Amino acid sequence: MNSIGTKLFALFLTWGILSNCIASAQVYMEKQSRHRFAQLTLGLDLLSTHGGSSRYQNAQMQTLSQSWSAGNVPRFMIGGTHFWGHAHFALSIPLVNPSKRQAELRYLYYTGIETAFQYYPWRIQSKRVRPFLGISFLNAGYQQATGTEPQAKGAYKEMVLFPVQTGLCYAQGPHHLEFGLSYNYQHQQRYALSKQLHDKLQLAPWTFRVSYRYNLETTLSAEKSWENGKSQLAAAQLAKAGKLNNFFLGIGLSSAFQLRNSPLNVEHYPWLERFPTPLMPDMSLGYYWHEPDMQLVLNYRFYRSKQSGYGIRQQIKRNSLGLELTKCLGDYHGFVPFLGPLLSMDMLAFEAFQNDVPDVQAQDTKLAFGLSFGWDIRPNRIQSWLLRTNLRWYPKLQLGTERGKVDFSSLEFNFIQLVLFPGRF
Repeated sequence: MNSIGTKLFALFLTWGILSNCIASAQVYMEKQSRHRFAQLTLGLDLLSTHGGSSRYQNAQMQTLSQSWSAGNVPRFMIGGTHFWGHAHFALSIPLVNPSKRQAELRYLYYTGIETAFQYYPWRIQSKRVRPFLGISFLNAGYQQATGTEPQAKGAYKEMVLFPVQTGLCYAQGPHHLEFGLSYNYQHQQRYALSKQLHDKLQLAPWTFRVSYRYNLETTLSAEKSWENGKSQLAAAQLAKAGKLNNFFLGIGLSSAFQLRNSPLNVEHYPWLERFPTPLMPDMSLGYYWHEPDMQLVLNYRFYRSKQSGYGIRQQIKRNSLGLELTKCLGDYHGFVPFLGPLLSMDMLAFEAFQNDVPDVQAQDTKLAFGLSFGWDIRPNRIQSWLLRTNLRWYPKLQLGTERGKVDFSSLEFNFIQLVLFPGRF
């Protein structure tokens, strides 16, 4: 999915969620009920990286070192405050990642989608400063070039990093201002300077962040009905009549993290590694059974991903139609985890070009097995919509070619999906 299409899709999804929300402060300060367990947050942040250096070969084949200049990346944030203000989950999507040129080297350090978890020992409270500790899941990439010809353009290196975080958050009603510091303990990497030579790559170890987010309440309006028993009574009556067994629709944005490099690249293109992580629309049609608290879901995803380096250009495509059966595993104040098997039919394609001449091409349809898991924010059993986080794990999915196997094994992460029950409106 191209970047413009991704942003338009994200805006459409955000609009759909916002149409059911109201602004809120820290409603959990009054009491800790299931309808105050979580709040939606939207915002922007500015990520500032400091440090880092590259090694490269000049025209005389000398290996030189180049320090990086500081970088600033604006990002869009969507997330949620959970556990009555003690935790915050957030997905940050970069809006731009400019390349840089220094001396003979042109390089791009891409700080991609970051999923962060922050723990607040003292819960977030209006007109208070609160410290936090956290960890994030960040996909990053690096590429460099010493000229304009294809052979001078280096390989794109995809990395999965787990920076640790700390910082301070100040809240004023629904407005949250945050100052954060991250340390990337995986800052020592390796990079292919040519088809034959690898050398060290020093990533920026420290990252500073300032962010603003706005708090939105999605479930509080149903609290009164729950407390006076009307919600439970309605659920019991509707369940008895079989009216809580419903079809549902789901729409969200998902990302697919490749689990390992392809055997084809390891053997024939060792300077190329995992493909960049794509963003893709994630659409679902399912049926929910109230009494066993289970659901059967038909889902569809499509993505393509490209990479290149030193005259070689590769592309993978995947169309996936999946069927999953998941069981909800309890209800913790409206936080409902689920787990189940996944079966999908995947149309896979791969092509590689050497100096724009076809080198390897293959396509096939594969049956894939996996595991689906995640959680719903479900304050009661009769809502017409809910928010879902869904992960899908494909431990082994490969496409064979005449030169070796291309690996499609992945972890898909749909951070926030809007699920609608049309029959309940």
